[in-house]
Amino acid sequence: MRAWKPPLLPRAWRSSDQPPFVAREEELDAVVSVWPDVVSGAVHCVFVTGEPGVGKTRLIAEAATRLSVHGAAVFAGSCVAEFGAPFEPLDAPLRRLLDLVRGATATDAASRLIRQAITADRADPGPEARDPGDQHRLATAIVGLLGEAAESRPIVIILDDLHWADEAALRLLPRMIAGLEDSSVLLLGGVRSTHPDRSAVVDRVLANLSSFEGVRRISLQTLTPDEVLAYVRTRSTASDADLLEVATRLRFLTGGNPFLLREAWRYAGDIAGPDVAGISLPESVNDLLYTRLDTIDPAQRHLLEAAAVLGMDVVADELAAISGEPAETVLDALERALAAGLLEAPHGAVDDLRFPHAIARQAVLDGIPARDRPALHARAAAMLEQRAPAPARLTQRLAYHYVHALDLGFRDEAVLYTAAAAELAASRIAYEEAARLFEQAADLTQSPSRRDELRLAAARNWRLAADFARARALAEQVCALGAPPDQLRGAIEYEEATWRPGIHGARAVELLMRALDRSGESGTRAERVEALAALARATSFSGRLDEARVRAAEATRQARALGDAQLLLRVLRTAYLHSFRPQILREAYDHAGEIWTVGTARATSPADIGEWLYAAPNYRAAAAYVLGDKGGLEQAETALIAAAARAGSYWQYWRDCVDYGRHFIAGRLEAARTAYRRAARAEAAFLSDARSSVAAQQLYMIKRELGQLAPVRGVITGTESPHEHWAPGLLGLYTEFEMRRPAARMLAWLLDQDAAVRHESAEWPAMLALLAEAALFLEDRDAAARLRPLMLEYAGLNLMSGYFVSCFGSADRYLGQLDGLLDSGDPQASFDAALALDDRLGATLDAAHTRTALAHWLISRDARSRDALVLAERVRADATAAGWARVLHAVERDARLRGRADGLTPREIEILRLIDQGLTNRAIAAQLFISEHTVANHMRSIFTKTSSSNRSHAVRYARDEGLM
Repeated sequence: MRAWKPPLLPRAWRSSDQPPFVAREEELDAVVSVWPDVVSGAVHCVFVTGEPGVGKTRLIAEAATRLSVHGAAVFAGSCVAEFGAPFEPLDAPLRRLLDLVRGATATDAASRLIRQAITADRADPGPEARDPGDQHRLATAIVGLLGEAAESRPIVIILDDLHWADEAALRLLPRMIAGLEDSSVLLLGGVRSTHPDRSAVVDRVLANLSSFEGVRRISLQTLTPDEVLAYVRTRSTASDADLLEVATRLRFLTGGNPFLLREAWRYAGDIAGPDVAGISLPESVNDLLYTRLDTIDPAQRHLLEAAAVLGMDVVADELAAISGEPAETVLDALERALAAGLLEAPHGAVDDLRFPHAIARQAVLDGIPARDRPALHARAAAMLEQRAPAPARLTQRLAYHYVHALDLGFRDEAVLYTAAAAELAASRIAYEEAARLFEQAADLTQSPSRRDELRLAAARNWRLAADFARARALAEQVCALGAPPDQLRGAIEYEEATWRPGIHGARAVELLMRALDRSGESGTRAERVEALAALARATSFSGRLDEARVRAAEATRQARALGDAQLLLRVLRTAYLHSFRPQILREAYDHAGEIWTVGTARATSPADIGEWLYAAPNYRAAAAYVLGDKGGLEQAETALIAAAARAGSYWQYWRDCVDYGRHFIAGRLEAARTAYRRAARAEAAFLSDARSSVAAQQLYMIKRELGQLAPVRGVITGTESPHEHWAPGLLGLYTEFEMRRPAARMLAWLLDQDAAVRHESAEWPAMLALLAEAALFLEDRDAAARLRPLMLEYAGLNLMSGYFVSCFGSADRYLGQLDGLLDSGDPQASFDAALALDDRLGATLDAAHTRTALAHWLISRDARSRDALVLAERVRADATAAGWARVLHAVERDARLRGRADGLTPREIEILRLIDQGLTNRAIAAQLFISEHTVANHMRSIFTKTSSSNRSHAVRYARDEGLM
């Protein structure tokens, strides 16, 4: 690792012009108090929130300054209001860290990726080089850089004005905090919490982060009268009575806002002596700022207004160019504004000025007549455009100014530069910002074809950012309003944003069919083939498997005929069917395996594998569980681990769902709960597609097995309407709570409503299992007879709804139970098949349920069934050790399985049978794989329970009891 020294603190923090720090000691202590944890290797994140001017930046600066004394390396970043760069405020700290820690010429992949994201002027690698894993790899690279830096010394990253940050930067924060869990890093952020600057995106990110350990929020309030008095005391030596009067007036004028308080004091001048009570203050805050503007002449005020239009930072040569005034005139005006307190020189140089606060700049902007603003923006854009070729870092500024000059006829320029800014953001991996800008450009243009093009570009970038709902909304607009070729492209994009989050394909089918029906009008031949493949997949997601298979075969045939190898691979990937229905499962499973094999054949490393190819092992993981293919499940899980490592939250979500399912079926329920929590957190990255019902069902299944549904019982009345709730879920609850009448009512209603189309849905296996459980609980033979042929379709398979949402185990177990109730078929064979499937997968919890069901069936046929007692004892031992409350309840439900009145356990009965066969203690120990000492202990217990004095008496007792 390179040796490096911490950078100097920002010059403004070290300036003697810094206002006094008063009244925030408690909040400051709250920030500084986390430092010992940070030094010991625990990441912390503190967000300071409040209204504009309340002192967020001042508190952050004071905290960082004090921490630097204790060895912190401080890296400061902030955001620009209207035209900030992608990934502000992270960009400046990362740029400095990269140069210090790895050097400006570092060429490793992670450093190149970070530099791509934070470099303003760079070449665009092109849309074809982008994939949804880019942002995950960027987050991983940033975590690696910060972690590497923190190995040398603890670091503080300042993220000020986060309310102006772009969405891509904000969504990096949870990934960074999670990845830096054991690193000596403190993130300090400042966020406005009041409108109009309050951001819904920031609110959502902060709410998500609230569940992270080490994250806290400090809300700054305005200064109290006593705190205003404390400030005044630092500025004057007048008497307490005079200072109290001034403080009271200042508090009334400023509302206790620290920035306004400072400006009010500056307005009043330096006060000392007995005249302090006679100071003159304006009537309002606006008067406070406008009075200061009146101290400069009109020409200088116009220059200041032009500076405000250009931004927070005042650049003299830009101001000269936009105004046409000589440099000397501009510099003189700036010096007058500086003297009037309208500008400040944070670095001590008159050629490096800025507005003291966004409030001050906004006051200047508000003073510009509305009729004059477009012209100022047009002149600003013309000035920037003269720097031809315009540097990429100016593109967003040009877009901003031309958008605000629309009334003067600059619409084409506004569209051009807004789209260019979007492309620049996309090339820097800021897909959310790119999508937002593409949408803005689409709304600006008056060309229908250009509007369609821009909306599709926005949809693609929302999809790259895993915000599938926004992608679908834009694609659907193109389908509704676009020309035929664009309607086809919109329909393809809509379907792509539909299957990834696992949404029903009916709407995608409708859009694709409508576009394809425009024979000869829609797209190129290759696009039409891709649309047909997308239609096959959407049809599969709609549950119409026969139609889907025909369309998939036709799309594949047409792709082969075109002779385009890349097109064929895309079609193979798109057209394969994602259904878990029994009649197509094996075919789709093998097809997905072929796609993975063909698609990865030429890859020399995981980095060469196309992100979209991971859809194949993603499907195979779930299908492998249904089929009971343990090896296939493990192989698919390995591929998904690689996908998650490479491509981030989208694939991490599915990988966590697999992990949840593996732990659940094995009965590791607390581990399953941990995986569920990870999946729920990753699910948040789907933004508007996040569906709490998935996570809720996973949690329900865990609590069901742990016997933790009691709190729900208090709100279940038994009178719930199936029209207002998910009826199968209600039936499941009624069954669990043994509510016979409500269960019978709901079972009858569901069977009356049953239709073949329901059997095609992803939820059907769960519905089938819940229906069967209710019929068995109610001993409803008519319902069981109706359900048996439906269950028979799944013979040899596991029942699972969705993607590891609800795992119910082997259908053969349910078949055995239904046949036992109906006194038909071969229950023993079904239970044997179920146990074989359970054992093959290592599904210990499923096996316990199967053994319990088998024990119940055996004891129903023979009240003294030895095998039933042995099974019950094994299940009881396993369930007690693992905490499977539901299994324990099931095995104890039949008194005949609870154990004998004499207390003999199944193991003791087994030993009595071996004694009856003439075996010695040593032989028994060898046969049962226990010690001879354990056998002797069992014998003593048997003698006590049977009141026997020797082995012969004990055997005679067992024979009399029918145990032999």
